[in-house]
Amino acid sequence: RFLIGPAVMFGCCLLFGLSVPMREAFVLEAAMPTMAQSIVISGASGADSPFAASTFWWTLLISMAAAPLLALVLNVL
Repeated sequence: RFLIGPAVMFGCCLLFGLSVPMREAFVLEAAMPTMAQSIVISGASGADSPFAASTFWWTLLISMAAAPLLALVLNVL
């Protein structure tokens, strides 16, 4: 989630020749955690809402470290 998605987005941004600020915004957005709405939707549809909640919280916690590190890497590139 935090490596492959941003790497693919970075490649797409290079492919389409996007400017540096746009590239940084798209790559950082690709590294964001799962949506909180997925918990509500999974509960309403009878899916595994505890799993959705766990996924949300773990990706949120990981993104708190991964997003600043990714921003540092983008500043070097």
